[in-house]
Amino acid sequence: MWKLRRAFGNCSNVRKFAVHVAHDGDEGFAALTHDRFDVAIVDIGLPKRDGFTVARQARAAGIQTPMLMLTARDAVEDRVRDSTPARRLPDQAVR
Repeated sequence: MWKLRRAFGNCSNVRKFAVHVAHDGDEGFAALTHDRFDVAIVDIGLPKRDGFTVARQARAAGIQTPMLMLTARDAVEDRVRDSTPARRLPDQAVR
């Protein structure tokens, strides 16, 4: 995870993007509710509040920021856990 954070930090320095790094799901959700972002890259395995919960609660709060969900999980069961139609986020696609 540290390598990914460093890569985003380098991208922000080179391309002049503003990058906000949240260290857990609570911090990420708070950032989404207080600031405006062009995109959110959300780790499914966040501590305190997992990425699925962050995304679901953000959508319920009316936050329409596009979210790219990341996971290091490789089992199909883990990657499609919340992909059933009843539990899927409105704009979720499983790839």
